[in-house]
Amino acid sequence: MERMAQRYRDVDASLAETARDDASLTGMSTTMTLACSLGTQMILAHLGDSRAYLYRADRLVRLTRDHTIAQGLADAGMIDPPGRRPSSPAPRLDTGARHRAAD
Repeated sequence: MERMAQRYRDVDASLAETARDDASLTGMSTTMTLACSLGTQMILAHLGDSRAYLYRADRLVRLTRDHTIAQGLADAGMIDPPGRRPSSPAPRLDTGARHRAAD
């Protein structure tokens, strides 16, 4: 688990550094989905505009929800769930952490 946490910290630090070095990248973010098999158990982590699915017996089952404004609006019943035609336009913006270039 500590190794996984360190990987997330490494990616976060790299994104922050890149955004500091290039002001045009201010506000950038990334998507990450990670699955770690532990025998018959699995740890699943994700962030951003991503989802994890399980494919078994010719069925695709969504295991996670993305972190977007559209998903939040769908959860509130204001639009149809992402992947369906929305009843109103909804931005597909990530609601997760963003890195900003240093002032």
